[in-house]
Amino acid sequence: SQTTTNTVDTTVFTVTTSGVANGTYSYSNEPQLAVVFGGPKSTSGFSDLGGGDSLITLGLWSADDPSNCQPNPSQLTAGQVSCNNQVGSVTVQGGTLMHELGHTLALTHGGTYYTNSSDPSLPSYGLNCKANFLSVMNYLFQIRGFPDGGFDYSSQIFASLDEKGLSESAGIGSDSLGKLAAHFTRWYAPPNAIDLKLASTGAGPFATTHCDGTPITDGAQMVRVDGTTYSSPIDWNHDGTIEIGTISPQDVNFNGVIGDPAFQGFNDWQRVNLTQIGARRNVGGYSGDVSGADIFGGGADIFGGGADIFGGGADIFGGGADIFGGGADVFGGGAEVDFTLANSTVDPPAGLTCTNCVLSSGTFVESNKSVSLAWTPPGFGQIRTYYVWRAVGNFPTQSSIIANINSFSNIGTVKGSPPVASFTDSSVKKNTTYTYFVTDANLQNVQSGPSAPVTVTVH
Repeated sequence: SQTTTNTVDTTVFTVTTSGVANGTYSYSNEPQLAVVFGGPKSTSGFSDLGGGDSLITLGLWSADDPSNCQPNPSQLTAGQVSCNNQVGSVTVQGGTLMHELGHTLALTHGGTYYTNSSDPSLPSYGLNCKANFLSVMNYLFQIRGFPDGGFDYSSQIFASLDEKGLSESAGIGSDSLGKLAAHFTRWYAPPNAIDLKLASTGAGPFATTHCDGTPITDGAQMVRVDGTTYSSPIDWNHDGTIEIGTISPQDVNFNGVIGDPAFQGFNDWQRVNLTQIGARRNVGGYSGDVSGADIFGGGADIFGGGADIFGGGADIFGGGADIFGGGADVFGGGAEVDFTLANSTVDPPAGLTCTNCVLSSGTFVESNKSVSLAWTPPGFGQIRTYYVWRAVGNFPTQSSIIANINSFSNIGTVKGSPPVASFTDSSVKKNTTYTYFVTDANLQNVQSGPSAPVTVTVH
């Protein structure tokens, strides 16, 4: 019998063994023997790269559910919505399921490349959060989907993208077949004049972690930007204009490094590996399993089970302290997206409109002494505050708002758990044109960028 003492809580575990010499076992002489408890984590999922297990783990993903939400989507009735608290929304579930399934099909967070001429079988791994990798495997798109909607694995290979030579007129360019990007992309940029103005509320619009989940240690302030065009142009530096030529180097994938090696494109669908469908993967990518004192199957197994270096235990290819799929991941990209990372940026409200106005020749007109605004909350995050911004004048585009941002002021703050998505401005004057936009801030006190503006003329 072997007696193990847990030095933390002094619990004594006695394990009856056969054929094992008495002795003291520790991590130094038996690294696979351990009793650990890491506590619950808010990681979205976990998968073995190249086949094996997949988990969707959204149990700590909080959401604000309405009182009449239906926990069983199959029993939804008219007027009900599905409950999202502790299970994730349909969008979050769908993106995470597709992302984790991709790992079992040998897909990684930035693409897998075999470019070593001296050892063609040696893989290298692309960086996460590349704007020219339009894939649900990319953290930019796992939780929210593409800016224009939907999820997909990458089906296009774009030319390499150099953080030191970004061209706004070229954007990410056409793919290897000369086709435009199938979706809008996303990236990180320095704050513009609007972002700096928003920060005056005390809720910063700046990302609270790097895009790959690593902590920000240098005080960097960057904002996430959603694209509005296919391929080009792309306003990389987020200043409201499209410059000619290259712009200053920029950490577009926001990993804390400006000037990474050029981001290579990658086509997921061409590299999906179906070898391990229906079978646990092993070092050779085969599904054979032999028991006994076998080096490929069981027993004191180095590739399948037991003191396993490729299958279980302290697994370096599948689970545990995983270097290729999840966990403390160094080749597939950071630890899998967790609740903190997902909320490190927040989406703006949508559909801002004037509810007591008359639409005349494409312009809202109001003849009363108030302007009633309403909008749609973002689809993800626990929103706690809305900020209503107003300026005198007609500023229908982002570039015009940037140029006139000092004319805007925060005229209203709506708070709640969650707050109502409406506001009435009772301080308007006749024969005056106003431009409004709305931002929101989540429970983590991260503020979004502005909604699309709405212009109202009061008669």
